[in-house]
Amino acid sequence: MIGRKSQQFEMYPNLGDLGNRQLLLFFIILSIWKTASGQVRYSVLEEAKHGTFVGRIAQDLGLELQELVPRLFRVASKDLGDLLEVNLQNGILFVNSRIDREELCGRSAECSIHLEVIVDQPLQVFHVEVEVKDINDNPPVFQGTQKNLFIAESRPLDSRFPLEGASDADIGENGLLTYRLSSSEYFSLEVPTTDQQVKPLSLV
Repeated sequence: MIGRKSQQFEMYPNLGDLGNRQLLLFFIILSIWKTASGQVRYSVLEEAKHGTFVGRIAQDLGLELQELVPRLFRVASKDLGDLLEVNLQNGILFVNSRIDREELCGRSAECSIHLEVIVDQPLQVFHVEVEVKDINDNPPVFQGTQKNLFIAESRPLDSRFPLEGASDADIGENGLLTYRLSSSEYFSLEVPTTDQQVKPLSLV
């Protein structure tokens, strides 16, 4: 039995070294993944002008300016074209073309542009998120410009007639609506008390 054990050991003399190399390789890959998977976040107002500063992306990713061109630094954004771009001379991320929050995200409470930053030699991939903040750039709109109501003269005081409210493409405080009625001795306006419109908009 001793002989057989000795013989088996001699058949795989580098088994321990192989295991150590694989373990070392695993930790190296894990270290690279942790470094590259860290996410950087910025924010920008929608409709910001071309050239508007967003962030010092090279510095925040730990990259040297002189290595951006040799390492083929590039930014990719799925299906969003070139809304954001990087100046390879100073490593600054800036607005390259018009960003319309409503076009990107509709009325969603959250809206972000997700970028992949790629550099070669050695290959590294970084994930960057840019939050697009809403501005009050959309006017309220009524579905129709005119509504005809037929009211019997016998209707009692405080009778209510529902009206269709306006809509606003902006969100949050920018999407809050206020209503007013032109001066009238016969009618008043009852408006919703919250943006959830618990009470309907009504002519009284």
